[in-house]
Amino acid sequence: KVEASKFTEVGYVGKDVDTIALEQDLSNKLGMKVLIDSKSGTNGKISIEFKSLDQLDTIIAKISR
Repeated sequence: KVEASKFTEVGYVGKDVDTIALEQDLSNKLGMKVLIDSKSGTNGKISIEFKSLDQLDTIIAKISR
């Protein structure tokens, strides 16, 4: 398992490179910051940072499809 050694504001240190790639892919698709927190690799949580109610509506609309 390859881990990132780069530290950035989104906390890449110690994250699997596949997790980082997924965060970046989701961030690019949503246009918002996305963090994936998975300690064991089998469960965890996804956090999406929104800065307005319009962005929240966008997230909900995309998830509800």
